[in-house]
Amino acid sequence: QEEGLSEGVPDEIQEKVDTWTFDDARIALDEAEAGLETYDALKSDIEQLRTDVAAAGLELADTIDELISDWEFEAARTTVAQAAEAFASYEAAQQKIDAPRSPWKRFGMLGSDPEGSLEAAAAAFNEGDYMAAADHAQDAIGAVNGANRPAMRRVLIVAGIFGVFALVILAAVWLSHRSERELA
Repeated sequence: QEEGLSEGVPDEIQEKVDTWTFDDARIALDEAEAGLETYDALKSDIEQLRTDVAAAGLELADTIDELISDWEFEAARTTVAQAAEAFASYEAAQQKIDAPRSPWKRFGMLGSDPEGSLEAAAAAFNEGDYMAAADHAQDAIGAVNGANRPAMRRVLIVAGIFGVFALVILAAVWLSHRSERELA
């Protein structure tokens, strides 16, 4: 009660005791105690994550608290691990986006929206969709890291257009000189 855990698990154990199914009650009690033994470490992990997440302007979804309240400590631990991984991806993406960029990278990033991907990552994180948050954060990182290829492609396209334009001018000059020779 002090921790805000639901009464469901203790009530189930008490029912088993009341119906004299002591073996089932002992098994349920052992499982409950094993979960409670890991609860303190899990609680400190959650508080640390909650502090880090709040410092970044994000929020942990209520899902973790609900799992803990229902005595589903292992599922809560898995969700905390997913949230921590998504948060690490979000922080890495934030650092990539905030880092200064060369003109070459900025040229390569024309038309891409890493900030939009980071905003989508934040929204997904706040909703508790940690897998989507990590994916959006990776998209933001990919947009920044992969800026060299589009920049090179754009330079080649511009060079190709100038090359075609130069060929057209050379052909026009050549035809002009050829017609002058034929007239002379």
